[in-house]
Amino acid sequence: MAHSKESEILISLVQHPNQGVEHAIQAIVKISRDAAAADLTSGAGLVFRSKLDSHVHAFCTALVDLASRTSPVKQDILAQFVRQIQTITVVSDLHGEGRVWADLPKFGYTAYDNWNIDLRSTNLPLATQIMWENLTAFYAQLTSVAGIDHGISEGHCAIDGSFLALVTFREAFENERCPSPMLLRGACLWFIYACNVLWANVTNRRSFPDRAGLGGNKTKYGKQWKGYNVERWYLWERALRSVDVASEGTPTMTMSLVSKALDNMRNVTDDRSYTGVSWDEASMQQVCNR
Repeated sequence: MAHSKESEILISLVQHPNQGVEHAIQAIVKISRDAAAADLTSGAGLVFRSKLDSHVHAFCTALVDLASRTSPVKQDILAQFVRQIQTITVVSDLHGEGRVWADLPKFGYTAYDNWNIDLRSTNLPLATQIMWENLTAFYAQLTSVAGIDHGISEGHCAIDGSFLALVTFREAFENERCPSPMLLRGACLWFIYACNVLWANVTNRRSFPDRAGLGGNKTKYGKQWKGYNVERWYLWERALRSVDVASEGTPTMTMSLVSKALDNMRNVTDDRSYTGVSWDEASMQQVCNR
């Protein structure tokens, strides 16, 4: 991790979670306001990168890097921090990329650039796999506290990773190839840390523009899909159950995540009537069996 004031504050937060997030928020906001004031005095940003812009970049880089190196069970304090700092807005006439920190400018593409690896690869270095799984878990925990308003069709939230979850599920469960252990664990992490939001996406049939929400090439109805729906949820659950049944040879840690993911999926779906959707049993067997 590159050394910066921002990284020092975030590392201290993770190392001392019992101190809460307020001190870290105050420290980051002070840097933000000092940078905005300095930019206003100097006129920075008109020709070269402003102090506030550099600060936001350093913060987002440090946050994503630290999250990718922090185990999921220790990330809760970071998720709390991000959600709370979004309630604060630092005004700058020169910063046109979004409200700092309400819109969390620069976080989206910084996190995505680090998360977006070859999900189909079966020979990624172990360190890369661990960092991707950690970042996936962090994105899931942020998604769980994002406060998504499903009534706003064009709404955008910088910490909502629902689309990345859909991409993960499509790669893991909707294609001909069996998922790699890393990809399977990543899918489980979404259900473990953001299951309520994912189910809300399903019940609201949340869709994505253009062809972004299409299903994988193994699904019979994938070309008709535009995002989340109960058919897909059923498919994902059946795929995980098939892994749970045929567990011989699957690493113990992976099977533990599969079990937790299935428990969460069952817990959020009190009404099991959706299992009678348009899928016939033979089609589901063909789609889901591993």
